[in-house]
Amino acid sequence: MVIGQILVIPSPWTTTSYYRWLVLNIRLPQDKQATFTGQPGDIWYIFMLSALFSYAGSVRFWLQLVIIPLTVLFYLIIMRWFFANLTWDGRTSGLTFTGRYWGLLGWSALTWVAAFTIIGWAWALTAMIRWICRHVEGSSKQLSFVASGWDMLWRSFVFALSCVFIIPIPWTGRWYLAWLVSQFYLSDRASVN
Repeated sequence: MVIGQILVIPSPWTTTSYYRWLVLNIRLPQDKQATFTGQPGDIWYIFMLSALFSYAGSVRFWLQLVIIPLTVLFYLIIMRWFFANLTWDGRTSGLTFTGRYWGLLGWSALTWVAAFTIIGWAWALTAMIRWICRHVEGSSKQLSFVASGWDMLWRSFVFALSCVFIIPIPWTGRWYLAWLVSQFYLSDRASVN
């Protein structure tokens, strides 16, 4: 997926394939199988623009700041597309991401600013993921993210350290991703009276 992002043009195909693989490996309660039905051609232009805009920081630092609102819009479109194309056994209607642009922009800005604190980004990122989970609707189940900032921080540090040595990247990357996915839970949605 990263290579597809770097090369820009293949990014719709590599990202969609990655999402398909990721969702196929998610374990749902009662042995239900999740699948991802999105196609690369659905929003190919968003993937390519997102990949292209990732180069902005290498041109000028201030340019990266200027395009943050656009990249957040791309992420919002991708999230809505992702959840709408997420299905599992017995599902007849799609999920919907109901989060608003301004909320996502605020959380993204907070996470970006928190990166300057060296460790604060982990708490901001886990809070943003919880916000995203709260805005996934269309099921009687509530998606939750239970990892703490500390969990995110030390595992990210170990993974980053392993990248220095290059060879363990596939194993530590799998370890990190497996942990991250295991932090998402489905529970009964609280009824509102």
